[in-house]
Amino acid sequence: MLCGEPPLEWHFPAPSPDENALGRQRLTCFSGSRRFRLIVDETGNVVQRSLVEERVTAIALVPLTLWFVASVIAHACSDYTVFTAWVRTPLATSGMILLLIALFHHAALGLQVVIEDCVHSGAKFAAIIAVRLGCYGLAGSGSSPRCGLPLAVE
Repeated sequence: MLCGEPPLEWHFPAPSPDENALGRQRLTCFSGSRRFRLIVDETGNVVQRSLVEERVTAIALVPLTLWFVASVIAHACSDYTVFTAWVRTPLATSGMILLLIALFHHAALGLQVVIEDCVHSGAKFAAIIAVRLGCYGLAGSGSSPRCGLPLAVE
């Protein structure tokens, strides 16, 4: 299996072809709990593979990242107490938590695809679990109360 080819254990639904002008079919298939959208040409070769969940998190990351960068630039000249007071506001805390969740979930999905495509040993399952635990652990530690800031300012 070459890197990027779909594994043999994928289960394709009965094709209800949504063919376009080039004779390609769009198939939505599932591998475990993950949803894939494949575009297959007339010879049965996979032309394009997209991961729906990765696209959703990528789209969510665009405005969240722009908001974060603009906020950091706006508070660049602020001192520590002003910045921590801003981070503790409900809007800023919610934005930071959403950013961390989307960022680390997107990272976990991307690393899982790399591991599934390029690791061909029995360590594949352990590597996926380690990556997920690491990413979700980092998201959880950053999303802890007060966003990881110290409880007291001296």
